[in-house]
Amino acid sequence: MCKFIKDLKEKDFGEKCDGGHLSEYRQFETNRINPNLWLSIQASYAHYCTPRTTYRDDLEIYTHWEFALFDKDEFRSVAEVLPEFAALDEIQFYFDGSVYSYVPKDLVEQLYLALK
Repeated sequence: MCKFIKDLKEKDFGEKCDGGHLSEYRQFETNRINPNLWLSIQASYAHYCTPRTTYRDDLEIYTHWEFALFDKDEFRSVAEVLPEFAALDEIQFYFDGSVYSYVPKDLVEQLYLALK
């Protein structure tokens, strides 16, 4: 199992809505990298992942994930945060200026381990 998947913790939004898409919404807590930098890794029907649905039991089923790096309230790129990242050119392909969409699981794992 990927380390980042093992470390994910689902946010508690209190009482969940019965039925509809809101009952399927899920968000994982952000990972604090340092006092100013946060990493958000997400997968559900509302995120840019594959498959684009909400699975709760086996997160390994997701082959592609969404993630974002942010410093306070501003999105950051991997190039800004980790310019020496070995797969920088590959990972930048998935960046849209705010989030990284449909990123292969093994690439997210590489980034996660490099940031930790």
